[in-house]
Amino acid sequence: MVMLESAGWPWMTAMSEEIDPPSATARVVEKDGTVHQFTGTPSDTKAWLVDTEDQLKKSHGIYLKIAIGRASSWVGVALLVLGCVILLYHRGSNPTIITRSAV
Repeated sequence: MVMLESAGWPWMTAMSEEIDPPSATARVVEKDGTVHQFTGTPSDTKAWLVDTEDQLKKSHGIYLKIAIGRASSWVGVALLVLGCVILLYHRGSNPTIITRSAV
C-alpha cells in the first residue's frame, strides 16, 4: 500500500462538471494509454467513476496486494512477539553469573 501511495495509481483520473445544464465528464487514462470516458449527470458520472476505478483496482490486482500486505503485517507482528518471548525465555533460563576473582 505504501508503494501505491508513493508511486500513485497506474492510471490518471479527471472529472469536469458543467453547471447549466448540469452535466459532468469523467476521463480515466491508464498507464498503457487506454482511455475510458463517460458523460452524464454529475451523480451518474461519479457512480461510473467509482465503478471504473473499482474494476481497474481488480484488474491490476490492487485488492490482492492490499490483502497480502495486511496479512504480512500480522505475520510480522507475530514473529516480533515470538522473538521477544524467545529472548526473554532464554535470558531467564540462562542467568549470567559474574564472579570476581581475588587479586
